[in-house]
Amino acid sequence: MAYTLAFLSGDGGVGKTTLCAALGARLAAAGRKALVIDCCAGFRRLDMALGMESRVLFDAADAASGVCGSARAVARDSTRTLPDLLAAPFDADVHPDEDLWARMLSELKARYDWIAFDAPAGTGVWPMLPARLADRAYIVLTPDDGSMRCAGRVLDKLRAEGHDRAQPPSLVVNKSDLALIEENLQYPPDVVARTLDARVAGVVPEDGSLRLAYARASLDGLDPRSTTVMELDALARRTMGAPVPKGWELARPGSTRSRLRLPWAGKPSLKEVWT
Repeated sequence: MAYTLAFLSGDGGVGKTTLCAALGARLAAAGRKALVIDCCAGFRRLDMALGMESRVLFDAADAASGVCGSARAVARDSTRTLPDLLAAPFDADVHPDEDLWARMLSELKARYDWIAFDAPAGTGVWPMLPARLADRAYIVLTPDDGSMRCAGRVLDKLRAEGHDRAQPPSLVVNKSDLALIEENLQYPPDVVARTLDARVAGVVPEDGSLRLAYARASLDGLDPRSTTVMELDALARRTMGAPVPKGWELARPGSTRSRLRLPWAGKPSLKEVWT
């Protein structure tokens, strides 16, 4: 039975789709049966990121509504080095029926080890659908004030709807740059975690090779020795339940407090803010 994960974000451009596609590719390369589901209705991109746009015949809305079976709607990579894909509908006005999507997901979970939703940015109907259906939500953000504020809005929405009970939402800090942190232009992960009062599941460094692989639709060709890929692999193993320790060294004592000026009283210690 598949473990299901929702990739959410408060703002666009944080690299959520890239991370979802790359993580799926890493799991597929490791022999896992992985599926990624694009929920960005009207603005699908996962098919292009994976180089599978020519294989898409049906979309997730078709499968959920019964136009075709869920198995037929899934696009597959012939090399088996990429995850399977369920594309988003091109019609942005389609309103998803949560019960139908839950039934479709139940069918798909029986055939995969890992399923990830790529949700659109924000807190509307489409972003919150995967958050309700998935076992866990990851909120992707960049370590700056604007992105942290947007991520905070998503966290507030999830908490208001009760998504922080069994599996609290976690943060994935993307495009982290040590040089910018040293210049106080980005925040280290402990500040992000304390400001948003949420745990950090992974920190992915800024990496031009990842953006290039996304642009070239060659995410299955990433260098497994790179720091970024090792962080992705560690995040994947943590997601699947393995006790993988955090290896980054970005946080330091006395690091800059966020300009969001949220209260820190009662927040967990640095050892506790990373799941």
